[in-house]
Amino acid sequence: DQLSLELHGDRPTVRFTRTEAIKVVTTAGLSYAEVRLPIVPGERLEFVGQTRLPDGSVRRLDPKTAMTVRVGQAGGESQVTERIYRFPAVRVGAIVEYSWSKTASSLPREIAQPVIDELPVRRYRLAIEGPDTLHYVVAGSGLDADFRTETHSDRWRVRLALDDLRPPELEPMGPAPETLVPRWSLRITQAQLEEDTWD
Repeated sequence: DQLSLELHGDRPTVRFTRTEAIKVVTTAGLSYAEVRLPIVPGERLEFVGQTRLPDGSVRRLDPKTAMTVRVGQAGGESQVTERIYRFPAVRVGAIVEYSWSKTASSLPREIAQPVIDELPVRRYRLAIEGPDTLHYVVAGSGLDADFRTETHSDRWRVRLALDDLRPPELEPMGPAPETLVPRWSLRITQAQLEEDTWD
């Protein structure tokens, strides 16, 4: 995952990118030939993907073939849509590879993302960066690793590296699944937009 925050004058930009490679090892994994991404008004989505077949050949996904459906509202009259991508030629032994980015021109108070869902993760890497005019607090829940912070000139960067992650084991009467999933969060405590500051 990559998260980039920019403050250009009075127009902030937030860009989140996720890159995944999912290997299909059983017929149950064929469901991962379809990727669904929700989009709220004001977001711009970019998507690239391909199917890597067992013989090493590659079938690229044409993003223009994606379907768009309405799924609900994000508050008021704002309409939430979902973009559906279906990968070609997926079979057992294939690897579904894709990368998507969402860009928004608003600066949220907090951003949070899980690092794992129902699939084991062999390798997870996170990089968050932003200008020194933006103050933040980064935290993790259920993460067996520490965040590393770097400072370069007038920018900062936070990194996280995790390997061999397993989905949490759920119990019939145990906590809700969403409370057990390891995740990271970034809370913005202060931001300077030209002459204005909010905290």
